[in-house]
Amino acid sequence: MLLDMHRSDTGGVPEDNVVRLQVAVVRAMPEEKSMILGRVGAVLSGPEHEGLRKAFLEWIKWSWTEDYRRLGGEDAGLLDELGRLVAAGEVETMSSLMVEKWEERERRKEAQILARGMEQGRVDGIEFMLERLATRRFNASTGERLSVLLADVSDPERLAAVGDAVIECGTGEELLAAAKRIVGEAD
Repeated sequence: MLLDMHRSDTGGVPEDNVVRLQVAVVRAMPEEKSMILGRVGAVLSGPEHEGLRKAFLEWIKWSWTEDYRRLGGEDAGLLDELGRLVAAGEVETMSSLMVEKWEERERRKEAQILARGMEQGRVDGIEFMLERLATRRFNASTGERLSVLLADVSDPERLAAVGDAVIECGTGEELLAAAKRIVGEAD
């Protein structure tokens, strides 16, 4: 039976069905895959599912490796580690590693974008945008204080880290504390 995982309707299929979970993995955003793979690990946790668990992990390794290579990744050590995790049947560890590598790739991509922007003289624009985001998310005072903290920062990785903090922090004070740590790392 041929199954188009991008178009199949799995609404009537039980939530613990491995095919439904496989379709969910295919359709999920990278940051969502860990939760789905955690569910796969729970569904296939018993010794009676060892063969299916390893087959599922082989498929995950294959599909993720293809995506990873297509995005420019060639890390033999990572591929060896994925092979080890497949052999051990470690679904949760494998999914955590995949999410970690995805986040790492996203941070590198953001840093490259910032670096290109800086090469084109856009550091002031990036600082302005971070100030604006902080103002909109928290308040004008937070945005102004953040702008002062970023006045002498030109490192794209640090600016990207402050951008992450704008998104991740729950309060303006948390953001400013995070920004101080990030800027302090530059000294």
